Amino acid sequence: MWPAHIVIVGGGTAGWLSAMMLTDLAKRRGHATRVTVIESSKIGVIGVGEGSTAVFRQMLRRFDLDETEFLRETGATIKLGIRHKDWRRVGFSYDGPIDDPHLVADGAQLDRYAIAAGRPVAEAHLFQHLLNGNKGPYALKDGRPVPVGPFHYAFHFDQALVGQWLRKKAKGIALIDDQVTGVERGGEGIKALTLESGQRVEGDFFLDCSGFRRRLISELGPRWISFGDVLPINRALPFWIDLKDGEEIAPCTLAWAQKNGWMWGIPTQSRIGAGYVYSDRHISPEDAHREIEAALGHEVEPRGDIRIDAGRMERSWIGNCLAMGLASSFLEPLEATSIHGTVVQLIMFGEWLGTPEGRDRYNAAFARQVDDFRDFVR
Repeated sequence: MWPAHIVIVGGGTAGWLSAMMLTDLAKRRGHATRVTVIESSKIGVIGVGEGSTAVFRQMLRRFDLDETEFLRETGATIKLGIRHKDWRRVGFSYDGPIDDPHLVADGAQLDRYAIAAGRPVAEAHLFQHLLNGNKGPYALKDGRPVPVGPFHYAFHFDQALVGQWLRKKAKGIALIDDQVTGVERGGEGIKALTLESGQRVEGDFFLDCSGFRRRLISELGPRWISFGDVLPINRALPFWIDLKDGEEIAPCTLAWAQKNGWMWGIPTQSRIGAGYVYSDRHISPEDAHREIEAALGHEVEPRGDIRIDAGRMERSWIGNCLAMGLASSFLEPLEATSIHGTVVQLIMFGEWLGTPEGRDRYNAAFARQVDDFRDFVR
């Protein structure tokens, strides 16, 4: 049976996607479930860019949200893939386009042809050619945009702005602007939350979307499985790079290999959100700062010092609490896999919520998904 009241702690992309998807699913299935989001305007974010996968665009369409408005109001840009610079050797780059030629042709035959002919596999991708020309996925016909292909693309954005935009678009969801100061245990997990204002909020089910704070799930004694043995990066130096007047915005994420890690670059309409991810077992924070400035050829002003413990919860669903997004796992700062995983996890959660074996099925599927992402990143 579905809970009568779902309480979500934390807004942002994960929190508001959770609220919108669960509200929509409850309505379609005829459940009288109400959803409350507790989000504090006092808690800031670093905001140095996030990428998505194409599933985010599919979510916009699912909720009939206008993509042009999304791009305009959030300063987002279009992402056609990831450019890997200097990974094989300095001066060599390769792209990972995110379109899927398998939708219009036999992908296995395309791959075999490319390998047999000694040509790049990505050559069969429409998005590769758009990336080569620094183009977007639309052509103009009679002054109107026309898609150049059938493939979904993704976005780069500032997650704080996207969270604010999703909050405006959310319907039928209660919002409390406050901070959680206490968690009252009861039953099989959490009974109620105490807020800074003194308000007490009871719920039947709780979603922890509080990011690295893990404000709710940490009360239930979760076990963290570290990936430090296979993902050695454990620190990040985030910063912004201002766009020059008239500078073209690349339709791809940059992943640029450095001596002790790699730099990310995520372009929005006003600036590039960037950062250096590295291992402090191999280089000091001060030397990492100097290394990235030498690579860029100019000074950068760090916006924080992020400690990374890559890994996941052994169980992200404990009792009547589900950890979502960064509260459940973290692999690397680009976060496209995290947002993608959030959407898939919400679909699974909605499917299995209220079923006898739902919790165990969800935890097993969550573990498989994150472990697959770990191997992909590795």
